[in-house]
Amino acid sequence: MKIGTIRGRHEMPVDRYLVDDREVSPGEDAYNAVFEAAKVHGQSLPVADTVELFYAGLTEATIGALDGYESVGINVVPMRFNVSSGGYESLSRRVNPWVVCQWSKAGEPHPTRLSDAHCKHCGAS
Repeated sequence: MKIGTIRGRHEMPVDRYLVDDREVSPGEDAYNAVFEAAKVHGQSLPVADTVELFYAGLTEATIGALDGYESVGINVVPMRFNVSSGGYESLSRRVNPWVVCQWSKAGEPHPTRLSDAHCKHCGAS
């Protein structure tokens, strides 16, 4: 799924924007608005799903989106604009991806990090 941070700042090839119904100010307002929107959106997705996050310029919004999705176990592939090519490209991250916990009980899927030897959520190993 292709997600943009804030509608109206830059046109992006996305399916939807996290914030599209209000103006946000730089700083804490941008971080909080995008964090909450990413968290709510992430809760509607399957555990350990992945979104492509298209961002441009407003650092606080980008960090808010990363943190919001992270807080509910959703993987994010940041997509940055390349001025030379005129298109977007993925930015490689150095964190292990979220996966569905292999120890989770049926009907209770939750995320854990791929490298975890045990699940911090359920304590299983």
